[in-house]
Amino acid sequence: MRNLVFLIIAGVAGFMGYLWPRPACPAVARSSGPACASQKDCLDRWAVCESHDPGGMQWGARPSAWRLARGPGGGVARLEPQYDRGR
Repeated sequence: MRNLVFLIIAGVAGFMGYLWPRPACPAVARSSGPACASQKDCLDRWAVCESHDPGGMQWGARPSAWRLARGPGGGVARLEPQYDRGR
């Protein structure tokens, strides 16, 4: 019974370890997310917004989640941001 518990814990830990690596997610969201001219326009369309450039000239939605997109061979091809309107 004890071995079964350790097996379940190891399985969950392994699955979490598989999902853990997320290379440069904020950089991808900043360059590929939807953009608005002002923070007010962005907040009218999206639940959470952040500046896409240092001067605050473009605003965009912050991704609420990330999805693993599979490639033709069944392996992970890329990470895709998922946006939540929340309104």
